[in-house]
Amino acid sequence: MKYKTCTTCGEKKPIDQFGFSRPNVHRANCKKCQNEYTKEYRKKNPDVVKKIVENQKEYLKEYRQVNKKQRNEYLKEWYRNNPEKKRAQKYRHRYGIDIEDYEKMFTEQSEVCAICGGADLGRKSAKYFVIDHCHKTNKIRGLLCHKCNMILGLCNDDPDILLNAISYLKDKKVI
Repeated sequence: MKYKTCTTCGEKKPIDQFGFSRPNVHRANCKKCQNEYTKEYRKKNPDVVKKIVENQKEYLKEYRQVNKKQRNEYLKEWYRNNPEKKRAQKYRHRYGIDIEDYEKMFTEQSEVCAICGGADLGRKSAKYFVIDHCHKTNKIRGLLCHKCNMILGLCNDDPDILLNAISYLKDKKVI
């Protein structure tokens, strides 16, 4: 293993504890010292940091417009090659949970749909149960098969519509 001495703290550390300043060229200071420096700089220079962030946002917006096709192709390929990372990203972004939280709910729910109690996912292409959540509060209610999730969605999560549907089925029972 290669080692390098940090120019800031003077400690000899493994090379993987140093970031890159350019491709294949490690920084002179270790990641820990660089992070501390960056934090201090941002505290002392909020206007500069704000301007840099605004410029980055402008640049990224323009870059994404110019390179839209290439970016979309890259993302499609990345999603194909990293399905679990994409799944984790989706759970974090949409629901604020990670895969471990999902797995815990799945186990607590006895690995079946919270409504119908079935282990079938309700759709051939599905690999996991759907995370059911309240669209107003974004609070997670449970894990559902695709069919049960569709039922709730089609009735706009309105219990009165579901109760009316139950009454209708009971009244119109045909043998």
